[in-house]
Amino acid sequence: RQARDRSAGVLRVIERAFANLGPRAPDAVDAIVAGLTGFDGASQTAGTVADGFRTLVRTGRVVVTNDAVTSYLGAIGFEPGVVVAAGTGVIALAGDRDGNFARSDGWGYILGDDGGGYYIGRQGLASALRAHDGRGGSQALLQRAKDEFGKPESLRDRVYSSPNPVDEVARFALEVAEAAREGDSVAEEIWVIAAREVAQTATAALGRVFAPDAPVSVSWTGNLFNARDLMLQPFQQQVAVIWPKASLLAPKGTALSGAELLARSNPPPMFED
Repeated sequence: RQARDRSAGVLRVIERAFANLGPRAPDAVDAIVAGLTGFDGASQTAGTVADGFRTLVRTGRVVVTNDAVTSYLGAIGFEPGVVVAAGTGVIALAGDRDGNFARSDGWGYILGDDGGGYYIGRQGLASALRAHDGRGGSQALLQRAKDEFGKPESLRDRVYSSPNPVDEVARFALEVAEAAREGDSVAEEIWVIAAREVAQTATAALGRVFAPDAPVSVSWTGNLFNARDLMLQPFQQQVAVIWPKASLLAPKGTALSGAELLARSNPPPMFED
């Protein structure tokens, strides 16, 4: 049932996308690639999604995969190494040319996604409420929480009753970033720990595929890395310490670029499953 529910949600998104194309929607395409958040390789989900595509457009080839795969291919193509995606959540994918691969984190906001936007926003809001209670915390973050959400007493209901509480909390990561740039020590520490977590997620995936002294490519993707001062640069510094032979490569493209690469070629051995 869970697989059916997930597939139904994906198909609704696909149908809206085709509807938005209107008269520009094609009648037939050579290939379709779908990089889905949380996709675990289940053949039932893949089959249902593929069948849904074929009700909307004629196509000979449909590839259904995890969005970590399309992000990886968009960032470094078929090069061996690791790509970590950091947005609301965090996931890293490493692979070599022999078909070995490993994932790290991507466990969702309750069990993992350490260092992601939700993690940062949640830590920031928790610190704000601690300050409100008189349990320490950050007065700067408390003020920003008031500006963003209103009275602290209403914050719980605002978040818990939201149709998307994860995004509601993750949005506050922007406020934590501004507070850090203004010198708030609590906000600074939240970002320091977040960058360290993301670097550890990337290198943990590497460690399950490569020998510790192997030269590898490391890249990144996701909105969180737009905070160059708070995430990208500390992430790069941490990776260089943990994995000295890592080559830090700016991403060549996005997950959409990776989907196009996958559509135009056979899956690389590391991701063919």
